[in-house]
Amino acid sequence: MSDDAQTAGRVPHPEPLKAPEGFRRCKEAADLYYHAGGAWGGSLLLGTEGFEVRIFNAGYALESLVLKADGMDDAGRVQFSVELSAECLPRGKEIKLEVPSYAIAEPARDLSVSLVSAEYGS
Repeated sequence: MSDDAQTAGRVPHPEPLKAPEGFRRCKEAADLYYHAGGAWGGSLLLGTEGFEVRIFNAGYALESLVLKADGMDDAGRVQFSVELSAECLPRGKEIKLEVPSYAIAEPARDLSVSLVSAEYGS
């Protein structure tokens, strides 16, 4: 097992909470889930408008999170990649992070969110 597998956000909680309906698992994370929607509510269009990403933590409390949101076209090519950060994300809580329209160079059809780094929270 690599050292990376033992870092915060990658170690599965022995009793993870259930993710809210409609949330997808974040890549490179044990118990983080995401859901994307329009910046002012409603459906995500994934054009070049800004949008909101909600992150739910079903595992250990985390701090100093860095996440990456990638928008892909129909062929799976990355059209934009944006880093998102948050100070803390307690167990069982949700945070909202915004992807601004100026960070989206090309329209995308799908979204993927992955954990870049985190520290264990208190």
